Amino acid sequence: MDYKSASIRQVLKKLDSSEKGLSAKEAKKRLSAYGYNLAGKVKQRLGIEIFLSQFVNPLVFVLIMASVIAYVIGEQIEATIILSIVLINSILGFVQEFKAEKIIKELMKYIPLNVRVLRDSEIAEIDSRLVVPGDVICLGVGDIVPADAKLLYADNLSIDESLITGESLPCTKNQMAWFSQELRL
Repeated sequence: MDYKSASIRQVLKKLDSSEKGLSAKEAKKRLSAYGYNLAGKVKQRLGIEIFLSQFVNPLVFVLIMASVIAYVIGEQIEATIILSIVLINSILGFVQEFKAEKIIKELMKYIPLNVRVLRDSEIAEIDSRLVVPGDVICLGVGDIVPADAKLLYADNLSIDESLITGESLPCTKNQMAWFSQELRL
């Protein structure tokens, strides 16, 4: 099932859940079946991999080609300047990305591990590792999304997706629907 394009009703039916969440008994059963909600280990990239990734960019290819052309037509000074700019840019990008990866790794140690979910029709605060498929997650200001989720209802929601997309600005999410209204249809 393509959860992104499916209706809320279809997703809840597929996950055998409801707008009231799961029962504690059902959540425990699913935890046994699916295991803990843990993010996969992110492979630590080597420094050389980070450095070489700085050159995988169409603009860098254009600049390198411009440098080669400048060298071929006898403009060695211009070719050297262009290559120097590419190298300086790559070094700065490497340093910035290397530091960012180290900071993210350290910050992951301090991420709060609790999340609010609907269990037995009431909001319960649980360890994020105990989130199971079909749980209805209740997010508030500053909360971290603990798992992949279908947005049931949003009011003025914006999400910092910089760790995933690299985008520096928060991404505004559209109000999807009051899930209780859609379920009544």
